[in-house]
Amino acid sequence: MSVPVVFGARHFGSAVGLVLTIFWVIGITNAFNLIDGLDGLAAGSALFSTLVVFIVALVTHSHWLALATIVLTGAILGFLRFNFNPATIFLGIRAASLLVFF
Repeated sequence: MSVPVVFGARHFGSAVGLVLTIFWVIGITNAFNLIDGLDGLAAGSALFSTLVVFIVALVTHSHWLALATIVLTGAILGFLRFNFNPATIFLGIRAASLLVFF
């Protein structure tokens, strides 16, 4: 793992990269679970990031990824209808974790 700094890149071993990656995934998952309590914020963030991945998949001609992201976008849009104020449903820990890892 190389981290660019002001006076050149610093190279860390793969063990440090693995530990930082594990902390990053756990932190993002917890943050996503935290914002799930606010009406529409977690699903809106997931919708935005899924649309960005969809556009990148179209530009790079990755058709299977584009298909998967557009299906996930449709599911998120269907969920958002019931997640805006006043929210009648929430994602929950499993769905939030799924959206983080996708």
